[in-house]
Amino acid sequence: MPKKIPITTIRDWLEQYEQGKSEATISREARRDPRTVRRGIQMARQERDTRTARSDMVRMALQKHQTDLFEVVESLQKALVVPPPNMPAFSSEPVSQVLHLSEGDATWRKNQGWTFQSIIESSPKWGLFQEHMGHDPLIKLLSRWKEQVLTHLEDKRVFRDEVIRFLQKVTKLSLIESIDKDSPKQFLYYPGVLAFYNAVLNWSLGHVTLTNIKEQLKVFQQTLSYGAAGFTLLSADNAEQFKKQIMTGFDQWTKIGAQVFNNYQSLTDITARSKREVEELSLLGLIPGNCRVCRRLGL
Repeated sequence: MPKKIPITTIRDWLEQYEQGKSEATISREARRDPRTVRRGIQMARQERDTRTARSDMVRMALQKHQTDLFEVVESLQKALVVPPPNMPAFSSEPVSQVLHLSEGDATWRKNQGWTFQSIIESSPKWGLFQEHMGHDPLIKLLSRWKEQVLTHLEDKRVFRDEVIRFLQKVTKLSLIESIDKDSPKQFLYYPGVLAFYNAVLNWSLGHVTLTNIKEQLKVFQQTLSYGAAGFTLLSADNAEQFKKQIMTGFDQWTKIGAQVFNNYQSLTDITARSKREVEELSLLGLIPGNCRVCRRLGL
């Protein structure tokens, strides 16, 4: 068939043929050889089938792409939670520590501070999601949420160290992390200190009262323990006196406790806002915008 016949012409022949016209009629009206019309119809059908197949492939590729993007949304929904208030039982002077949060890890390193990366952020899907969202306020909101998480974790770490310093100051006792035959007879015991600190932290958040904490501090012989589980806080000849001195620490912890509380409230608020925005995006059923994958698909 001569190459000069436009694609629109052979598409028109195919349309006429499928509407019932014979090849002979089409060739007569077009003043073309019947063999030319026949080949043209075949070429038009092949071109249409190829175009349809490509369209189906692009549609399926876009559906998969949107599914991948919604995996980011689902991961964000799981990640957007307020970390539990209690500080995990790390060593008293760690060089680094990792907190496994929902859908991500927060890492603290000496002289570097805290960093946080959600699981989805290590995936290429996260970068594509950011391209789609562009300058959408949600991206800035998620960044602020992450900063607030790190602020909360640092608050807890600083508060823990403040409580430990106070206990060491008033008792003049060494802080040990395990008890064995070589341990000193008088000491502060870190697991008990941490249990007590978590109570102080919950006091700052309004979850427990001073009266409740005082009732949980119990002296038996030369041991001061804390909590229903009886965590040893310290061992000393004057354990009863230390109990009274320890309770005076709450006067000093009021200011830092207020800071912890205020930042915790801010974290709670921004978590709720971020989660609501992500849920609304999920309800939309489509991640708007485009990215480099979309452009490769011709969008």
